[in-house]
Amino acid sequence: MKGSTIRQTADLIETNIPSVLRNMMWMGKAALKFHDDTARNLKCKFVECDECTSFIYAKDENLPDELKGLNQFGDLWTYAAIDTQSRFMITWRIGKHISSDVQRFTDDLASRIPGHVQIHSDQLGIYRPAFEKSFGDKVAYATTRKTMSGPKIGLDGKYLQPDLTEARIRSEMGNPDMDKVTTNHVERSYLTLRTWNRGYTRQTIAFSRKPENAEARLAINYFYYNFIHQHASLDGITPAMALGVTDKLWSVRDFVQLVSKISGPHARQ
Repeated sequence: MKGSTIRQTADLIETNIPSVLRNMMWMGKAALKFHDDTARNLKCKFVECDECTSFIYAKDENLPDELKGLNQFGDLWTYAAIDTQSRFMITWRIGKHISSDVQRFTDDLASRIPGHVQIHSDQLGIYRPAFEKSFGDKVAYATTRKTMSGPKIGLDGKYLQPDLTEARIRSEMGNPDMDKVTTNHVERSYLTLRTWNRGYTRQTIAFSRKPENAEARLAINYFYYNFIHQHASLDGITPAMALGVTDKLWSVRDFVQLVSKISGPHARQ
């Protein structure tokens, strides 16, 4: 349920937390399988990539000794790639700020877009070699660097959004159309993510304790975003419809039926 914690969801439907987690895993696996099978041979011209911070089990400084050094726990980043024109979330990955995780992310992105594409990102240094290895000569790549005024604390002690003071763009590979370079849409998608998925809310207590739970929540989130949520900027259709991935407007009932079909009879319990 959008914006609800696991405990809140259990209370609302009058069940227990293990039942919610069990069904969330079935739904997440079904959503991810459907996305992997469907989001192929995409005709994307412009793609934006960015990363969003979160954590699993605890932040790095609070991890117990037995979990320290494990890449699945502690401070993590969600890498995401969105099609600029349709707002379709092409792929995502939860990982560390390390080249191997970024390479897996860009390899998956390249496997879904067979043609030439222009990609925009921030100036995270490990992006460029990853894009070059994944796409070869099929990519034009440009970066944008935004300078903010710094974090602000209001009179009531609450965090205030800093102001944008400068934005610079730079060509990195190929021959990108510099007039099209932006990361605004993928950054805006993170506002939606933080609103819908409590695990990404700043200073949250609704974090996942297991990597598989975090991945399932995210897969459900992006299935709803791509196939069910009607975007005002797309004249009321979904990103999947705008990109031609599907020709129908999905409903939550359609998703439940898909989960039952993929996960089997036990998913209807």
